[in-house]
Amino acid sequence: MQLLDCIKNDPFISAKRIADQITLSSRKVQENLKKLKSLGLLERVGNSKSGYWKVIDKA
Repeated sequence: MQLLDCIKNDPFISAKRIADQITLSSRKVQENLKKLKSLGLLERVGNSKSGYWKVIDKA
């Protein structure tokens, strides 16, 4: 998935920068991030300004 690839390449990336890279709206990226978090595939460590994304490998 392109969204997870962006996060793996840069865990500190913002939803806005992800949207720019994969040509989706910021809102759609936020919705997809929320879904991935609810599925346990993604975790936000720290706060929204200085935190980072952690991809959880369920393999």
